[in-house]
Amino acid sequence: MSYARRSLLRTIASYSLFGLLVLATVGQVVRDRSLFLMLAMFVPLGPVAFVALLWDVLWVGHGLRVRWLLSAVAVGCGVAAVGWMWSPALAPELDGEQARLRVVQWNTMWGGRGTPAFLRILDRLDAEQPDIVCLSEAPDIERLERGIRKRHADWNVVAASNFGQGSYWYNLAVVSRYPVQLTGVEKLARGRLAWFDVAHPKRVVRIALVDLLSSPLSPRSPSIEQAARLIDAREQAGEPIDLVLGDFNTPGRFLGFEALERAAGGYRRAALWSGDWRATWPSFSPLSIFDIDHVWVSSRLQIRAASFFTTLSTDHRGARVDLGLP
Repeated sequence: MSYARRSLLRTIASYSLFGLLVLATVGQVVRDRSLFLMLAMFVPLGPVAFVALLWDVLWVGHGLRVRWLLSAVAVGCGVAAVGWMWSPALAPELDGEQARLRVVQWNTMWGGRGTPAFLRILDRLDAEQPDIVCLSEAPDIERLERGIRKRHADWNVVAASNFGQGSYWYNLAVVSRYPVQLTGVEKLARGRLAWFDVAHPKRVVRIALVDLLSSPLSPRSPSIEQAARLIDAREQAGEPIDLVLGDFNTPGRFLGFEALERAAGGYRRAALWSGDWRATWPSFSPLSIFDIDHVWVSSRLQIRAASFFTTLSTDHRGARVDLGLP
């Protein structure tokens, strides 16, 4: 390849990477105030910064006209990406008089590909020792019931599903050592919200399990704001929701989560108690890129700890949250 062609390749690639870094950073700062900015939020800032840094080092800092400028911008954007995705380890909220409750949220990719994957998912759930499990893209209900009952004969499995119907499929399931009741399903602008009641011995735990469409062109915030309004209505009706969780298919910096955070007296993002990288998809990469699965906990409950786990049987990381139940 001639020098002129190498120089042209370097210039095109360098300015393309620089443009992606600027685009992704603007998206994260301004957030989803338009369709264009929403799409910009799905540009993976961290990986692009890593590639841009390697590219500039390969050219000994001559990627852009100002030497090492691309590297400097890449490092700055990479630091920002890590800061936006790394969760602090907030202090546990401890009260010995409150009942302990362990909740797991996980998108199980319809039970994985084949029986061995399904069994590994069940093994992982057992390892987390949960009291309540909330599943998105859950396995077929009969298959899930059989798998759970072989291990825990007295556990309960309840699902809201349209599995195999239409172009948008959802299968939202709650599995628990306590009795579970599905009390309703709400249609959101771009997904579904299912209400579940879990009869804990101390009191009923009310859950809103959310599933939103994954299409990149589908606005997410209006559906999250709609869910917040529904949760406000439940609060006013004397049925406050304790947990709002699921596969939102929405990165955590989207504006809609501000409405959820304010709803019904306030909700907290449980991941902030993990001290961990909070991205959940794809689980197959060394560091997951997007935090699209979320657990939001009512301010009425205590958050004692949170953590993430994974298995290659599904493309999402799961979350475990330890709570204090008043």
